[in-house]
Formats: sequence, C-alpha cells, structure tokens
Amino acid sequence: MYIFFYPGLDMVCPGAALMAARERESIIDYVKATLHEWRLVLQRVEKPDSSEYLQASKVIWLAIILVGSVAYVIHLVATTLLTG
Repeated sequence: MYIFFYPGLDMVCPGAALMAARERESIIDYVKATLHEWRLVLQRVEKPDSSEYLQASKVIWLAIILVGSVAYVIHLVATTLLTG
C-alpha cells in the first residue's frame, strides 16, 4: 500500500484529506493490533529446557544435512549429464 501526499489535492478533491486521515487511522489500528498479538504470543511462550533444545537442534542439523545432500546429488547428476 502506497500513501502519497499531494499538497493541493484537498482543493481539487475535497474528500481527499478525509480519506487520507481514515487511511492513516486504519494503518495505526493495524499496527496496534499486530503489536497486541505479538505481545500475547510472547506472554505465552517459555524458554525450552535443555532436552527440548537438544532435540530441536538435532532435527535442524538433520534437515540441513538432508537438503545439502539432495542438492549435491542433483548438482552431481546435472554436471555428469552436461559434461558426459
């Protein structure tokens, strides 16, 4: 969403200033609602204990290795087909 301000627009279109004010209010309301939701989420989360952290890190590393292996195999096959 782009907001443009034209200094003489209120003389050309009398409702332009009112529309701009309403748009600013809606943006402010949106930001307030988003910040409120973030605050509620942060109030509900808690720090993971060491076993949960260790399990999450194992899963993340496994995913990184898996994705890297698949990418390497694709690269190897493509290189072999193109040069072979």
